[in-house]
Amino acid sequence: MNPRHNSDRRRLLTALRGLGLLALGGWTGVIRAASPVPLLTFKPVTLEAALREAGVDAVQPSEQLRLNAPDVAEDGSAVQISVSTSLPARRLLVLVEKNRIPLVASFEFPPGTRPFLATRIKMAGDSRVLAVVEADGRWFSAAREVRVTVGGCGG
Repeated sequence: MNPRHNSDRRRLLTALRGLGLLALGGWTGVIRAASPVPLLTFKPVTLEAALREAGVDAVQPSEQLRLNAPDVAEDGSAVQISVSTSLPARRLLVLVEKNRIPLVASFEFPPGTRPFLATRIKMAGDSRVLAVVEADGRWFSAAREVRVTVGGCGG
C-alpha cells in the first residue's frame, strides 16, 4: 500500500473525528438548553435530594394521580409503568427510591393536555416507585411498592 495514501487517510479520519466531537458538543449544549430539569438531578443522590434539586418542595398525595406498576416485576431492567392524572399537570417526575440515581424520568406537558405516560423503567431492586406532578404551582404524588426478582441496574 502507498505510504502517502495511508497518511492522507489518517488525516481525513482525524479531521472527521474532530468534526464529530464538535457536533456532539453542539448537541449536548442544545439538550442542556432544552431540559426543564437541571441535568445535575440525574446523579447519585438520595430521593429527597433529587426532589429538592428538581425544584420540588412540599409534596402531598393525591387520588387524582394514578401510578400503575406491577406488585412484582420479574426483571428490573424493564418494569412497565403508567401514570395518568386529571390534574392540570405541567411537569411529571418518575423516581425510584432505592436506585443509585433516583430520578429516572422527567417530562413537561403543554398547557391544556391531559397527561398520560406509559413507559418502562429500570429498578435495581425492591423499591418504592414515585410519580410526582406539578399542577397549579403545587406538587402531588402517587407511590407504589414494587418487588423485583432480578435487578436491572447492576446492583
